[in-house]
Amino acid sequence: MGEFNQYAGNIVAILIWAAVILIVIFLLCREIVCWYFKINQIVGLLSVIKSSHEMVSPETHIRCPDCKGFIPKEAKKCMHCGCSLVPQ
Repeated sequence: MGEFNQYAGNIVAILIWAAVILIVIFLLCREIVCWYFKINQIVGLLSVIKSSHEMVSPETHIRCPDCKGFIPKEAKKCMHCGCSLVPQ
């Protein structure tokens, strides 16, 4: 009966270690997957920002006299600082 208790104790210890290892592997994989999706979201946002800056041109935008941000020529107020614009 003593040998059975020894083997049962070893099996329990092995199962506990296996559970700990599986939990650590799961957490690492989850972090890698979350990191991958966060990087993809950031890259998508950067491409949107890049395309919006490419649309700014002297024919369609002017600079705000206060904050020097680009705003559409038709704007009555600066969208960055709220400065009222005088039509030219």
